[in-house]
Amino acid sequence: NPARVREDLESLAKSGAKVLLYAPMGRQDREAKETDTFALALCRKRGMRLVLVDRRLTVEDGGYAHLVATDNERGGYEIGKRLFAAPYEEYWIVGVTGRGTSASQARAAGFRRAWAEAKRAGAREPRRLEVTLEGGRLERAFEESLEAGRPMGLFVLADFMALHLMTLLRARGRASEPPARLGIVTFDNLEVARAFGFAAMAQPLAGLGRAAMELAIRLGDGGEPGPRELLLQPTFIERPSYFSPARAPEKNN
Repeated sequence: NPARVREDLESLAKSGAKVLLYAPMGRQDREAKETDTFALALCRKRGMRLVLVDRRLTVEDGGYAHLVATDNERGGYEIGKRLFAAPYEEYWIVGVTGRGTSASQARAAGFRRAWAEAKRAGAREPRRLEVTLEGGRLERAFEESLEAGRPMGLFVLADFMALHLMTLLRARGRASEPPARLGIVTFDNLEVARAFGFAAMAQPLAGLGRAAMELAIRLGDGGEPGPRELLLQPTFIERPSYFSPARAPEKNN
């Protein structure tokens, strides 16, 4: 709710806060850009330091803001290295229409960088699946691949998107699709991934919070801020939804 965000920001500024820890929406739409512009202008007007957590601003900050985030591009790259090392016949990047953020864009960029390296070994270019749950063109293409029995490696850009994907499969009677033909790796490693047994790239959430607070305290005390960007490394968690090269999927399994 952008209006509520602006209201909360004004309230914080009036309280005399010295530092604002801010997690932008990250989307490239008008509301997100207007909200980020408002937050940046407010911090400058009130003399508050701005620490971005998890996502980047959608507008240029002129070197004003600091960022503490997961190295999303590196995480996407590491997922790609694993999926492209297994002999899947197709690869998909799975997102939900209208929910793209700076974090998910970086993850997809890292995944495509891994593909560029794997291309020399014959890996197919990953296709983009935008899940709408309304039977769109890309969803039909995905279903055609399922029907053809082609083993697929799927990089789901965030855990909650895997729920949308499972809903899509359930609506088509494919909820129990054999994992030998459907390899899923998500990003975040929240309760959703653990409950469904999805392999995931885990974000260092506690580390992000600690690093952001340490930076905020330094800035509030007038200390040296250090680098403008602090990127923490994610960790891969292997679970049954992902087949490593040693456990490669078989087409007719």
